[in-house]
Amino acid sequence: EAHSQPLSHYFEYLTSTGYKLKTVWLPHDARTKSLQTGRSTVEQFLQAGFPIRIVAKLDIMDGISAARKVLPMCHFHESTAQGVECLRAYRRQFDDDKKVFSDQPYHDWASHGADAFRYMSLVAHGIMLDSDEKPKIVVPTPKLQLEVLFRDREQRLRLNRGRL
Repeated sequence: EAHSQPLSHYFEYLTSTGYKLKTVWLPHDARTKSLQTGRSTVEQFLQAGFPIRIVAKLDIMDGISAARKVLPMCHFHESTAQGVECLRAYRRQFDDDKKVFSDQPYHDWASHGADAFRYMSLVAHGIMLDSDEKPKIVVPTPKLQLEVLFRDREQRLRLNRGRL
């Protein structure tokens, strides 16, 4: 969500976490050279000493599909509340002329957080396909569970419909 920051901002953040990073996954377009620096994001991450890999370029719907497969294995710590809200608010565009929802996500405040989860899901789903072990994607001390969030959302929607 901290878009439009220089890469040094992300380098500082990644090194400040205290985690030993095995792999930093970058989006498929990270190979594109920047007009400002003349170097790609990949080149800059490598120069800063980060172990990187590139997420495959797939259709948005493939990423959403992967997220749907990964979500049941996720537990969300209370510190991820903003990201959870992004997932809750992520929705498709509505075509006013045809009066139908399109396959394209609606771009708003929730897009960046939800897209980050979508990218993570593509990577996690790829790991699941390559692994014989059942993977665990867990953030420590889970407090929020997806089923509860969906139930809360459905209750809010029912209440809002009653007010119309």
